[in-house]
Amino acid sequence: MEFYSLTNKPPRMPYPKSNKIVNTYSLKIDKATGKKELKATGKTDIYEKIQESKESTLLYNILEKYTAGDTSVLDKKQGMYGDVTELPTNLAEAQQLIIEAENTFKKLPIDIRREFNHSVTEFMAGIENGKLEQVLIEKGLKEKPQEQKVETQQTIQQEQIQQGVTNNAL
Repeated sequence: MEFYSLTNKPPRMPYPKSNKIVNTYSLKIDKATGKKELKATGKTDIYEKIQESKESTLLYNILEKYTAGDTSVLDKKQGMYGDVTELPTNLAEAQQLIIEAENTFKKLPIDIRREFNHSVTEFMAGIENGKLEQVLIEKGLKEKPQEQKVETQQTIQQEQIQQGVTNNAL
């Protein structure tokens, strides 16, 4: 067994010449069989994609932004704030969440599942975009939320002034 070091370097292998333009793929589900397939959906110019981020990686531009007062350009990672204690910590937990969502969807009445074309992914999107709530209200399974009167700060101040004027008058 041979160990490599500064004086004993590994042999160099030339990088194979590649295409500037590569196929892009997306996951398609065959509606007849339900099988997932990767299908070519287009072509991407890799060199152009690399050049898009060129300006933000040039040292001169980074230093120029820093001298202008933007200290975030020197951060190794961008900050993210949020409660992630309930998020899955590994792939198995994430898969279990998906299975639980599918089981929840399968327990729904058929007429509600029909509203989402019997698709778990459309159901999950419906939770996010509010379609699920609309469907539940239409089916009478949920009450329509009451509209709440939102008072502006100006309205509250005007009422307080009026109350103060009437109290001072007495």
